[in-house]
Amino acid sequence: MPMSIGDIMTEEVMAIHMDDTLLTAHTLFKQLGFHHLLVIEERRLMGVLSDRDILRWIGPHLDTPAETRADLERMRRPVHQLMTRKPVTVTPDTAITYAGNLMLEQRVSCLPVVNDRGHPVGIVSWRDLLSAHVMLQHV
Repeated sequence: MPMSIGDIMTEEVMAIHMDDTLLTAHTLFKQLGFHHLLVIEERRLMGVLSDRDILRWIGPHLDTPAETRADLERMRRPVHQLMTRKPVTVTPDTAITYAGNLMLEQRVSCLPVVNDRGHPVGIVSWRDLLSAHVMLQHV
């Protein structure tokens, strides 16, 4: 039986709310080492925010001696202003090859994994897909 996304997804996802600030997201990225946060409201997936979204928005000076007041002000914005809305999603039973093709076609680095009610149950990144591919090559 071919492997599915449910076999390789990360079930422990980090979620934030639409009105949380970019500073909150930035702090989570730094502390936890994640690259993607799911934006959730009432258990429903509303969007995805990546560490690269924030870096593109604030520039390279945050947390450096060159940091300005403007850098800090930008971090007070709510994440819903920067998140990717209506993200491309998959379900746990999605085939890994389909998910990989979807990521390439849509040019995304992660896919939230949702159940039939649209509630997030995990996340899969390009690293997860690459790890699965490498693992299958050694079986």
